[in-house]
Amino acid sequence: MGSSMRASPFRVLALAGVLGVSLSAPALADGMAYRDRPGCCGFSWSGLYVGVHGGYGWGDSTWTEPGVSGAVKFENLNGAIGGGQVGFNWQTGPWVLGIEGTFSGGSIDQTEFGLLSMNVEWVATAVGRLGYAWDRSMIYVKGGYAGASVELSGNNGFDTFKASEWHHGWTVGAGWEVAVFKNLSLGVEYNYYDFGPGSHSITTANGLAFDLDADTQVHSVVARLNLRFGADDRRGPLK
Repeated sequence: MGSSMRASPFRVLALAGVLGVSLSAPALADGMAYRDRPGCCGFSWSGLYVGVHGGYGWGDSTWTEPGVSGAVKFENLNGAIGGGQVGFNWQTGPWVLGIEGTFSGGSIDQTEFGLLSMNVEWVATAVGRLGYAWDRSMIYVKGGYAGASVELSGNNGFDTFKASEWHHGWTVGAGWEVAVFKNLSLGVEYNYYDFGPGSHSITTANGLAFDLDADTQVHSVVARLNLRFGADDRRGPLK
């Protein structure tokens, strides 16, 4: 009776073999389809992506009137910013090269003296990106063109004005992105925008005409979600 209950080495090895095959079968089946591809297995960031972003922006702006001494400073611009992005990545080794365009709506504003207000309403960028990836994580830097619709307004109780102009400038930034699923990634990103001294030609409600230059800089921190098309988490054969 005792000998019939004893587990022989052969039975232990056989059971271990069955369990090993059962647990590894899905991974092997997943890998077989990629054995004919060159390179080494791993996640690839290459391909098209679209996504959304949202977060917080803050900054400052200085208003000056050409030919007039003095300036009005807005040093506490702040508010929400959010929008969408579309881009394309190309990965070679751990390096990821990319291009991206974004369009964001915002309410990064401030009122000064209870009389003058400004608001950064829309922001658009077209940038190049350089990233370094290790499997499903990537850090990157970016830089390129940035433009914004900036609204200036005033109301002294007797007269009012409101003028929006598109300011042209530049941006730099950096971020971290993690692929949580094969086609879905999450990230966080910091951006600095310099929209330059954009000029506004203003005519008040009572017909007073003058020019204002608004030199505006904005920072933002946003969370990002990207949906990747044609995403492939294996770049080649099992070795």
